[in-house]
Amino acid sequence: MTQPPQYMESFVESLHAASAEAHQVQDLSLALALAVDLCAALEKPVAGEARTLAAPGLAPEHQAQLAELCGEKEITFISSGLRENKQGIDLGVSLALYGIAETGTLVVAEEMGATTEDTRLASMIAEKHVALLPVSGLRGDALSLAPDLEPLLAEGRPLTFITGPSRTADIERVLTLGAHGPAELAVILVEEI
Repeated sequence: MTQPPQYMESFVESLHAASAEAHQVQDLSLALALAVDLCAALEKPVAGEARTLAAPGLAPEHQAQLAELCGEKEITFISSGLRENKQGIDLGVSLALYGIAETGTLVVAEEMGATTEDTRLASMIAEKHVALLPVSGLRGDALSLAPDLEPLLAEGRPLTFITGPSRTADIERVLTLGAHGPAELAVILVEEI
């Protein structure tokens, strides 16, 4: 289902207002390649250490594609055990189900099971979080999203609402990005997932 163009425009405007970046690609393969490029463009960690990209919530075939792309750019790819990864995570990739145009908010619904913690950590402990969002998941406002959330809530699936990178102003009332989570957020809007 194609969404009216104003959803896309207002979602991107709201993302920018929340200090996040937006990209648009045709399909998931291009989105994964862009995620790897975004990781490669990050400032290199300590000399001699590889960048790390985590994507635990993706299907095995997409993880395999990411692992191959990461290998080509000398990026370490991990899909599990994020809590035990001592070198840190430079870029975490997650799938978002919905985007709220009015606020630039992402809605991530986790699958039930063993990867739930890793999926959540990928969007919380990385320096940069990249969310893959199908254009068909854009909604105008939170009220229009309610019917879509009812079945997820009935299943008991954990939902996370994300608006921009992590931020706080509790230190002398000065806004600080990345104090309690990712310092950067990029949303890759995908036409076909």
